[in-house]
Amino acid sequence: MDSKHKQETEGKEAKEEKDVPQQKQEKNIPNQEEVRYLDLMQDILTKGQVRKDRTKVGTMSMFGCHLSFSLINYQVPLLTTKKMFLRGIFEELMWFLRGQTNSKILESKKVNIWKGNSSREFLDNNGFKHLKEGDCGPIYGFHLRHWNAKYIDCETDYKEQGVDQLAFVMQELKTNPDSRRAVITFLNPSQIGVLPPCHQTVQFETESSPIEGQPRILSAVMFQRSADMFLGVPFNIASYSLWIMLMAHHLGFQPGRFYHHFGNCHIYNTHVNAVNEQIRRKPYPFPKLFFKCKRNQITDYDWNDLELQDYQCHSEIKAPMAV
Repeated sequence: MDSKHKQETEGKEAKEEKDVPQQKQEKNIPNQEEVRYLDLMQDILTKGQVRKDRTKVGTMSMFGCHLSFSLINYQVPLLTTKKMFLRGIFEELMWFLRGQTNSKILESKKVNIWKGNSSREFLDNNGFKHLKEGDCGPIYGFHLRHWNAKYIDCETDYKEQGVDQLAFVMQELKTNPDSRRAVITFLNPSQIGVLPPCHQTVQFETESSPIEGQPRILSAVMFQRSADMFLGVPFNIASYSLWIMLMAHHLGFQPGRFYHHFGNCHIYNTHVNAVNEQIRRKPYPFPKLFFKCKRNQITDYDWNDLELQDYQCHSEIKAPMAV
């Protein structure tokens, strides 16, 4: 190799190394699970395909990806490379578990996750003129607690109507610990609310603890058909991990692992600058999350029953939600 070619090659390699996110260069970062999330976003930006989408914002997308997170000793994968709104994540989860579909309930608690998709303008423009503002239609909570019941509106009492998937799974886990049927599905093609469910199916399973005399370990795998990697997925990771931890606490198990599988992973064009900023940040160790008490019903827990410990994070990064 001549000296000129050698210099050009070394210069190119140096540039490529410089362009690689800090996480991929540093192997001693303790939080490798968050590093893998950041690396996936980097891969989408550099290797993904340009795709059109429902919102007409435009995305970079990849198909068929996965992540996983340890929940051992109540470590919770609450991202540290940007500040996360854990109270909002908890309130949305409990909204689902209680079978609720009225966004105004969340908005009254200053949680506006579903506000954009249940505004009067959104409802009118998407064929939901018969629903009042705030009514999300038959979405996650309805399918979770009243599968295949006839949806009227968010104020109707659906008690003992449809299949209570949450009750079935909890009973199955308690009475049949080796069950392969502890599955919940949110996609009912005959009943679609303001948005088709992005996270479609979750399966819970327990296994024996390697330590004799210790409670069984509860894990879950979730498939998500559509994944907004910057805004939505951090919420989904924390929400499903929190759900596993809550179920483990309430049923007397230990939390194990959350396996997160994706269909379409995308980064909206309006999120690229925010993603690049986040990728440059170095993760801190994940915090821990504990429950202060045990309630009679899993739907009885409130925000004050949780204790988050040692959450160190970078500042918030804002980006617009694609509606």
